[in-house]
Amino acid sequence: MKKIMLLTGVLLSLSCLSACQKETNSTNSTSTSQETSSTTTISSETNTSSNSQDETTQTSSSLQAQPVLDILGIQAGDYSSLVGTWRDNLGNTLTFDKYGALAEYPTVKMGPNSNIRNNVLELSVQNSEQTGSFRMVFIPQNITYSPTYEDGTSSPDASDTSKDRILIGQNIINSNPDYVYYRVDTP
Repeated sequence: MKKIMLLTGVLLSLSCLSACQKETNSTNSTSTSQETSSTTTISSETNTSSNSQDETTQTSSSLQAQPVLDILGIQAGDYSSLVGTWRDNLGNTLTFDKYGALAEYPTVKMGPNSNIRNNVLELSVQNSEQTGSFRMVFIPQNITYSPTYEDGTSSPDASDTSKDRILIGQNIINSNPDYVYYRVDTP
């Protein structure tokens, strides 16, 4: 009888912790952060006693918040908001380190020519021999990118504007969502 009461008490305590943990997780997942990168750690601890022996049950959960694409930081040489893997709908990937280097193109470096227009960063990228270059366009979430071309035409933004995006190439065309890179992994 004593064991059943003790077991019932432990199960009741664990279910209360579980309910509290779920409520805390839902609260944290609905809040937004303007920081470039942040980590929220939630932990709860319960002490129970059984036959004069202390048992500690610890439950912890870590939630990793996605960094927000910081175009001013990128333009200034702070690439921390780019770190991670980005993928387009065709399966092509771009993996940035904290120095702005691309794992897929080790000789490519961010160039000095950049321009911010309508909250979008356009940046030249060149190889280390400086024999060629292309453009990268960094588009923060909730920003629509519809560039106007030399002939006065523009293409509609067909990408998922709820996410940070990257476009690359000589002539950036944003009307085909298959060529838009989205963040898929943050270390």
